[in-house]
Amino acid sequence: LDDRIAWSPTGSEFAFTSTRQPPKRGLGYSWAAVYVRRLAEPDANAIRLTPPLEADVSPAWSPDGKWIAVATVWDRTTLFITVMDTRGHMRRQLVAGGWPAFSSDSKWIYYHNQDSTGHWAIWRVPVDNSTLPERVSPKGNFHVVTPTTCADPNKIAAVVAFKGKHRQIALLTKNKKGDWNLETVTKAPHHHMNPSLSRSGNIVAYQACSCQKPYQKIWNVYKRYSPIKNLHLIYAGGCQFPTFSPDGKQIMCTAQVGEVPGTFGGANVMNTDGSNRKSLQLPQGPPDGGAWATSWSPRHQMAVTVGLPFPWGTFFAAKNKTTGVYTITNNSSKLWYGGEPVIGHANYTKKDLIGYGDFSPDGEWIVYRAPAYNTNWTSNLFVRPVNGSLPPRQITFGGYECLPHKGCDNHPAWSPTGEWIAFSSKRAGSWNLWAVRPNGTDNHLVWSGQVPVLDENEDAHPRWHPSGKYLVFVSYAGGLNAETVSMGGQTNNPEQWIVPLDGSTWYRLTHNFQREPHHDWTMGTPMNGKSDYVAANCAYDDAISTAPTKSCLPAAVDIPQLFAPVRRCPFHKWV
Repeated sequence: LDDRIAWSPTGSEFAFTSTRQPPKRGLGYSWAAVYVRRLAEPDANAIRLTPPLEADVSPAWSPDGKWIAVATVWDRTTLFITVMDTRGHMRRQLVAGGWPAFSSDSKWIYYHNQDSTGHWAIWRVPVDNSTLPERVSPKGNFHVVTPTTCADPNKIAAVVAFKGKHRQIALLTKNKKGDWNLETVTKAPHHHMNPSLSRSGNIVAYQACSCQKPYQKIWNVYKRYSPIKNLHLIYAGGCQFPTFSPDGKQIMCTAQVGEVPGTFGGANVMNTDGSNRKSLQLPQGPPDGGAWATSWSPRHQMAVTVGLPFPWGTFFAAKNKTTGVYTITNNSSKLWYGGEPVIGHANYTKKDLIGYGDFSPDGEWIVYRAPAYNTNWTSNLFVRPVNGSLPPRQITFGGYECLPHKGCDNHPAWSPTGEWIAFSSKRAGSWNLWAVRPNGTDNHLVWSGQVPVLDENEDAHPRWHPSGKYLVFVSYAGGLNAETVSMGGQTNNPEQWIVPLDGSTWYRLTHNFQREPHHDWTMGTPMNGKSDYVAANCAYDDAISTAPTKSCLPAAVDIPQLFAPVRRCPFHKWV
């Protein structure tokens, strides 16, 4: 991720944020650092200004050419305004806040930060830190963020956000009394963000939402940059929980639609280029839920969880909301379980935790998440034959509450060899990757993102490489890459990672600040070339387009033994 360019006054150099180097402090810390590059020189000559043990975002270059201000990352919610010279020397912190912007005389830095009521506001502080910060934006029941300045010392552009309304671009102008007035200059019914004023202050550029309604059914499928050789990465917009067909030629996913975040639509099947999309007929489910968490059996059977999975910002639905797993065959469907307690679960009363079914490679068994016996708001993993000939059998154990800042066993994924079931769990204190045999033995930790400054870590949603040796998953292990307040309301967004089953190393697959929670992995020729292929979706809260300056620049790397032949095991051996 190369982001947030700040030009020098002469236009011969520019500063920018990049995640091209892993942090010296290790996993869990931000990869972001600020670099300076001459326009006439190659990218390889860029100079890193951020010290090895620190992280910076959002650079700004002073009009007199002497200083660069940045937002130094302390953790995912705390930033500090730092000033240094243009080669990273004389570094000093001024005040808590982010998104610095110099005044036209280079004596002040404007920035945003929260006030005592929790509202975001624009402030300013002297570069020499000789006086206390001053508030610039007026008080009120609204937020003002991402300031940008121009040659006119009495004019600032920013984003204003009123509760329940779209974000708009606003101008802050100083009147004769020295007070700042706020005036909204955009009114379109979609989000606007990240403004930039021309030097004269007569023109403002900004990002705008690419659609009028969040979570529309957008089925654009295209290739994205992959830092790993011979591994293709595609993006399926508007497509939740993508799952490849056994031959790798189709994708099944669910649509996240509607005005309310967290509402899900039906299940769909399409070719890997987005063409020939078909909707699957589902049985009548709960009135407030939709389809999610898909799986595809080699027997051309599909599994979909139906019901309300969670209100936005929490992990699971309110009490007594029913979810269930349905199997689908040839565009018809039948209720597998969900409306009533599953056989063998007679004592539990929480129906809403059943979900995330995944088939065994031979299609005979399914693993799923369900409430454990006699427990309150907990879940563990169970396996049972798809045909229901045997009762469910619990393979993980422990009272891990499925509530925010609590834990449970979740997101099971059966390996292509049949030997393992990977899952995410908080049994070790935070969400990490675990693996267990289908018969419940050899339960062990695979990988931990080691996020030291985040209460709610997430190493989750594992999916297998066809060889059964690698997992692709999401994690916060890359830290904060950019200021979340500029991202349209996103916070703590995980990236895609790859780890071998033994957890001995790791590979970071994506570098951006979009939320990419779901994915799948296959072998074959889904778009072009004989190679591995990962499909990921992005759930972007405001459905905005990314800035044109963003790109991924890490050097391509090989994953050893990535194409090892698949060894499939008889499932009765493990189950």
